[in-house]
Amino acid sequence: MDSLGSSSLERRAPMRGLTFIAPMGQAVVARLDNTRGGVADHPLRKSIDNRPKPLPKKMRGQSTIVAVHCGLKWDVNYAKTCRNILGDDLDYDRAANEGGKIIGLMRLSGRQFVEAPFEPVEWALFAGVNPWYGGPFGYEISEAVAFQEPILCRGNRGWWPVPADVLDQVHAEMGHVAPHWAGFLWRLPGLGTS
Repeated sequence: MDSLGSSSLERRAPMRGLTFIAPMGQAVVARLDNTRGGVADHPLRKSIDNRPKPLPKKMRGQSTIVAVHCGLKWDVNYAKTCRNILGDDLDYDRAANEGGKIIGLMRLSGRQFVEAPFEPVEWALFAGVNPWYGGPFGYEISEAVAFQEPILCRGNRGWWPVPADVLDQVHAEMGHVAPHWAGFLWRLPGLGTS
């Protein structure tokens, strides 16, 4: 067992990452006091991740931790959306310099928002009036944490595996910003390695 209560085998359990076009990743891990490190506590933080495809079947109804990766691309329209919702509570200068890094973790609830439920199942929720929903599928982000020090990592499109050496850094960062997640983090079903 290591200092966080996980064996090295558990620590190396697979984790997936999702890359966000900046500054959307920063909106996921937004903190009310605009500092780095800790639980994303801003009441208007990004609580839905919009994707073109439904949530993978093995994640539906399962709480899953996913790395929040900030891509190198900056989108002016996304920045306007963030500013309309979060105002000046997001550090846009810092966000512009966090590309190519894992900036935190998010917990997906296993539920998704859709414009109109295409099948009557408990994991499908009507999008309603959430300002972050843009469709066609919105994965519910139940909570998130921001890292004190973003971790350099190459991202990819879709769900991608976090490399083992980066996963060790993620685990170490968890001890600093959210030790209460550490025990839970490595027991999640996740997406595996396929």
